[in-house]
Amino acid sequence: MRLTVHTTGQPVYARDLSDSDPARLAVNRWLASHPEGWEYGFITRDPQIYLAGKDFSVNITTNEVLLKYCRAAYSCHYWMKQDTALFRELRSLAEPKATR
Repeated sequence: MRLTVHTTGQPVYARDLSDSDPARLAVNRWLASHPEGWEYGFITRDPQIYLAGKDFSVNITTNEVLLKYCRAAYSCHYWMKQDTALFRELRSLAEPKATR
């Protein structure tokens, strides 16, 4: 999984996440605890904190979590959920380790 932090739509920092990386664990924990209340829609937003893995991506903005999951090249599903907590938590975890 790769994490990329964007400012005004431009990537400013990126790193690969190990299975035990705190940012990856935070996203996994948040997704597991929020299985309901998602809205289906083909909506895109400028990325802020963006995680990409095989067949999926998660764009975490200040107000929303947007999830894209693809079963095949042309069979993708787009889900969104209003939330501000995950962005606040990941903002510090996504910073370069040298600045923490």
